[in-house]
Amino acid sequence: MAVYAQSAPHWHHQKDNVIRASFINVESGKTFNQGSATLDVNGRQFRENMTHGYAHFRFLGGDNTARLTFNEGEKNISSDFSVPPATTTIFTIPEVDLRRDEEERKRNVIPIWEGEDTIEVIPGSGEISRGLSNRVYFITKRKGVPTPMTFRVLSHEGNADKIPETITSNAFGLASIAIRPVTSLRFELQSEGEHTGKGKINLFAIATQFAFELQEPFVRYGQRIQARVESVRQSGTILVDAYQQDRWVSAEVFGLDKKGSHFNIKAAAQGQLMQVQVYNNFYRVGSSWSSQWVAIGEKNEESCSVFRKLSAHLKDVPETQWSTQVAEKDIFQTATHRQCENLLSALLASIPISFVNSTTILNSREHDLKTLNSWKEDKKSMLLWITALLFGGGFCVLLWLVLNGVKKQRTFDSLLQEDEEAMMPKDRFETLLITLRVVIILSALATFIASILMVMSFM
Repeated sequence: MAVYAQSAPHWHHQKDNVIRASFINVESGKTFNQGSATLDVNGRQFRENMTHGYAHFRFLGGDNTARLTFNEGEKNISSDFSVPPATTTIFTIPEVDLRRDEEERKRNVIPIWEGEDTIEVIPGSGEISRGLSNRVYFITKRKGVPTPMTFRVLSHEGNADKIPETITSNAFGLASIAIRPVTSLRFELQSEGEHTGKGKINLFAIATQFAFELQEPFVRYGQRIQARVESVRQSGTILVDAYQQDRWVSAEVFGLDKKGSHFNIKAAAQGQLMQVQVYNNFYRVGSSWSSQWVAIGEKNEESCSVFRKLSAHLKDVPETQWSTQVAEKDIFQTATHRQCENLLSALLASIPISFVNSTTILNSREHDLKTLNSWKEDKKSMLLWITALLFGGGFCVLLWLVLNGVKKQRTFDSLLQEDEEAMMPKDRFETLLITLRVVIILSALATFIASILMVMSFM
């Protein structure tokens, strides 16, 4: 049995931290879906039942050493580990984690627009989930300023469930479409009206396996983040993580069915932003993940206030500068709650995103293998010394027998014998006896050394 656990690379003092653990049957390679796990940290003990093969612990950071124990019937395993403390970090926007293949990357040519009217695509990477429902936002601009207008689709490449004929933005220059792509898409658009603009946009269909839609783009501190997950998989489990900066603040696991799954996790963070990500592989993620930003509001704060504060917070991020222009418009003062929610959803989708990899803090199987290999190396070294000693000892014994035989032979030759012929059989018998001794000793020595070498070959 082995224990495998992940957490953030550092634990934050007196703040929520998270550990996700699984316990593995080394012989079969399968995880234990039943049983319970116990975490001893900061002088406190937390016990969690295994859910879909995982146990999750949320605790306040203090001491950075802990013990994790798993129990199922008579089976149990305990492992100690430690995590370094965190330092003060400054919020930074991550680089976009592009997942499209090399051929799709070659197509990522920055569109050249003709005229005053342009369209900005959100998300900026242009990546959407293949075969799943996606919400794509557009900011229509005139001379770089968000402006309401209509763009007509002149032509398109690729397949989707529904191709729009026009894209019409609201009073804030925001438009959106729901689309389920089969392949990557390319649209050629032209604005309608006195001012014209013409250009192309790319949408890249990526095999992410998951897409999820938040029930609301923001939550107030202490509330739970609720969302619906859609997946190409019809069974299995999904892992849900929530991060604030480099701090892992919440984690859950949920089951999947043919209709997807719903999840809700606690918004255990204060501040303005939290990143929520969905995936299913505990050990290797690849491109099979989906992630979104969630805004954290204060108690009784409304969506318009959250949008205004967040746009000011992100004013230096190139991908979100359109939101600052919208928030400064006079018309924003009369925006409805629903309009602000849509603007906030588009703003959150504008922020570059990448998958946050947790850190392996405990892998007892790997530790046991290292310990076993170290033991093997020690035993190999010991056996090599034994082999060398046997070779040396055998050589000494053989040398002694030869020298002793020579000495006896000389003694025999120097003695006066009454009947030389009568002594010959005895001489032959003694020579034969010495030779037999040498053969027996060398055979035993060779057999023992061969057995040692055979043992070493299996280590």
